[in-house]
Amino acid sequence: MEYLSGRTLRERLGEGALAPDRVVRLGWQMAVAVAAAHKKDIVHRDLKPENVMLVPDAGVAGGLRVKILDFGIAKLGLKHGLRRYQTKPGALMGTLSYMAPEQVLDAAGVSAKADVHALGVIWYEMLTGRWLAERPPLLAPCPAPLSQLVQEMMAAAPAQRPGLSQVVRKLGADRLDLLSG
Repeated sequence: MEYLSGRTLRERLGEGALAPDRVVRLGWQMAVAVAAAHKKDIVHRDLKPENVMLVPDAGVAGGLRVKILDFGIAKLGLKHGLRRYQTKPGALMGTLSYMAPEQVLDAAGVSAKADVHALGVIWYEMLTGRWLAERPPLLAPCPAPLSQLVQEMMAAAPAQRPGLSQVVRKLGADRLDLLSG
């Protein structure tokens, strides 16, 4: 196992909210990493600030490299030779504060959209410096396009959430559009 010298996003959040440009930069790295897992037919199911490591790296814009940790309750899809999922019906898998509504109801049936929801909740926390209680709008200072993206990611219905490829594109190619307004 790789040794990581750094701190968790949870530890960083103990200092308060992050600037929107920092959220976009780190969020893009998170989205790329989770999208790579999804391409391998793996759904993390427990994304939260404790499972995001920030590792100093001078070779990365902003000086921090994101590492996604703890795939212990990940859902492995059919690409992995599994005939059926091992999660028992009715099992609660994940951390409630970051779980998508459908994940609370059926952990075995979740799709990659559950991870999109969790990332939205994490980014809300990064932008505001506090846990999400219900579904309030993001607080200033947050550019409206970034606020809109985070709200879409936290949509109650999975079909209303963007796919991670769309999120990656917005955080990468459309970064300046997200930060304006």
